[in-house]
Amino acid sequence: MNAKEYLRRVTPTSLAALVLLLGALSLAYAWVMALHLRDDARETSILMGRVFAGLNDPAPDAAAEALFDLAAQVRAMGIPLAVTDTTGRVTAYDNAPFGAGAE
Repeated sequence: MNAKEYLRRVTPTSLAALVLLLGALSLAYAWVMALHLRDDARETSILMGRVFAGLNDPAPDAAAEALFDLAAQVRAMGIPLAVTDTTGRVTAYDNAPFGAGAE
């Protein structure tokens, strides 16, 4: 058997295997992304639920308590948070990926 015949026999099988491998990798990646998106949606729903529960509570300090609860949850989840003044300068931050001197 010469090289031309060998390539003619092996090429379709190799291409099919490559297509199956890339398809499997794409499905696995899509599955992982779907899991991450579902977790993010769940966390966002929890945060929003706590905000609305605090705002709908008739107690005098309920809104402030909801804000403090939200801040604690944001810190626990590791969401970066920055407070700025009217000029746009960062006055306080938490869970920031940069250091104290970064601007």
